[in-house]
Amino acid sequence: RLYIRTFGCQMNEYDSARISEILRRRGYEPTDDAEQADLILLNTCSIREKAEAKVISAAARFQGLKARRPDIVLAVAGCVAQQEGARLLGRLPQVDLVFGPDNIARCADLVEAVRESRRRVAVTAVIDAQDYTFLSADPRPEDVGTTALVTIQKGCDNHCAYCVVPAVRGREVSRPLREVVAEVERFVAAGAREVTLIGQNVNSYRGAAGGIDDFVTLLETVAAVPGLLRLRFTTSHPRDFTPALARAF
Repeated sequence: RLYIRTFGCQMNEYDSARISEILRRRGYEPTDDAEQADLILLNTCSIREKAEAKVISAAARFQGLKARRPDIVLAVAGCVAQQEGARLLGRLPQVDLVFGPDNIARCADLVEAVRESRRRVAVTAVIDAQDYTFLSADPRPEDVGTTALVTIQKGCDNHCAYCVVPAVRGREVSRPLREVVAEVERFVAAGAREVTLIGQNVNSYRGAAGGIDDFVTLLETVAAVPGLLRLRFTTSHPRDFTPALARAF
């Protein structure tokens, strides 16, 4: 059984859903009761103040459970995991596995390796932008409500002084338009009627023809999916806002 607690933004919510799907293929079923879990995973966010303190507090809650059931794997994923890496293993002796967002596709293998070896591991490798591939959602009707999140882009190249995103999510990478539309169609077929397109900077999307108004093309294409009633997006940056995007509204 798998227990996930998700901190932070919609990107983390989307990532947690993909983690659940990956682990489901390995036989894990979700549970809302950490006491019944074989794997406890904290998917963390570092964009807010005191994010690390929140992770340490959350992990401390499971110290007693881990002592009673040492076979449980306790993992920390997400942006704090990427930012702190092996330092989290030093501060949290009950944690077995730390891995960043670029290693979500490997999460099932990482968990099983830790379970078999009983060695504590931190994995924070970043995939080069040109080699990055997006995880595709495999939604089941029983898991889908009226709304759904679909990732179209990850990372940010702006390097604002106050923001840690480029350090923990890496360079901007856009998902191919065909992949985005196909995923929206799968969510709509599973029952969703509203979709939010998400990314660290959706205005910088370059997944169609490689042009500045690719995001407009994506919005118009997704809006035409039969059965989709409402389309939203987040997060955008004013630097990449164009007149064509204003007209698209």
